[in-house]
Amino acid sequence: MDEQSTFYRIPGRLLAGLGAVWGGTPSAISPFMSDAVVVVSQEDVAALHGIGLCDARGGVLPVALPALAVLGGATSFVRIYLSGSGTVKEIVVYRDESGASASLTNTGGAFDLEFPAQTQLMLAIVAQMTGSSAFSSMDFEVSLSGHDAIVLAAAIDLQRRATFRALADDMTDGAVDLHEQAVAAVCAQRTGGTQGLCNYFLDLASATGIPAAAVESGMKSLMGRGLLAPFEQANRLTDKPLELARRLLLIQQALTLTAGKCSSDGSVAVLGFGCLQAGVNDLLYTEVVGDALEMRMESAAVILELVRAFLDDPALLDGLSAAIQDVPAAGANCEECQHPLAVDVKFCPHCGTPRSMSAPAPSVSTPATCPHCGTEVETGARFCSGCGMKIEGQIWGVISSRTCR
Repeated sequence: MDEQSTFYRIPGRLLAGLGAVWGGTPSAISPFMSDAVVVVSQEDVAALHGIGLCDARGGVLPVALPALAVLGGATSFVRIYLSGSGTVKEIVVYRDESGASASLTNTGGAFDLEFPAQTQLMLAIVAQMTGSSAFSSMDFEVSLSGHDAIVLAAAIDLQRRATFRALADDMTDGAVDLHEQAVAAVCAQRTGGTQGLCNYFLDLASATGIPAAAVESGMKSLMGRGLLAPFEQANRLTDKPLELARRLLLIQQALTLTAGKCSSDGSVAVLGFGCLQAGVNDLLYTEVVGDALEMRMESAAVILELVRAFLDDPALLDGLSAAIQDVPAAGANCEECQHPLAVDVKFCPHCGTPRSMSAPAPSVSTPATCPHCGTEVETGARFCSGCGMKIEGQIWGVISSRTCR
């Protein structure tokens, strides 16, 4: 840690109160942003005083003011979410207009605040997870529509299950027959498991599942792309996706990087990428581009360079104009502290409370056309008039406009 850096460990319940003590108007992406009225008690002031952030009367101490100014007036952020081996780590780096940085690390019920952000240490944490090998185990790259990507993931999951059974029974592994009904069953409902590639893609889509009609269309599309091939009364994965299924046999850990910036018109644009790792040289990079999902096998060195670029080069976000994920929206709030929740968070970033499955979902807009058959869809329609598919909103989500003050 840099000798000139400052460090504070803040209980999650005090973060909203800290914003109130700071007293400024938080930006749209500030961790101090709250739709609820925050009341700071004397007990809260005493706790913040004990941490070294304010005096006994609730005035922010001069040494802490620069860090709080960055958090409150943040104009961009980079969030790194690491999960695997039963552990979860979340780090968010905030920058203000001057380029000054501060970071919050979720330690499970508390937040470590560092000013300035120690990006090299963060990069080392990611490297400890991914390794730094410049070698990738295979050449695989494809860009698919949202539904087609989910169908491919389901087919790969069925192959992975068959491979596991073959290994357990000490039998030779081979390509499994993929019947449409079996693939549709995997796609129909997202489960709570952490190993399913289909679960991962459904989570990216903020969808609970896709209909059978989309599976039928998706399998035909994948055959046209050379990713599936007919075999007797079923289909099978072709060589490349079959090898991918074997490489991703046991997913060990996942990394998600999300970055956002307040634009000049007052909205917030967000982008990012994900990475699943099953071995030292088996890393699947995923990125949502428009309404498509791009995936490719990459080396750990490439992933680390991408993380480094986002952490250390604020100019990388200067031209950001298109978003692929929702930012916190009114109506999706933590049940404990009422702080707004982003689409992809599993725990409240302020108090650590698990997100309730019954909590209202952030709003999404109805797409102009059906993502399955292309039929024009009326605003507010729940089902497509062309194919009958339920309309869930744009499959990869849309950006919510928030005022950046």
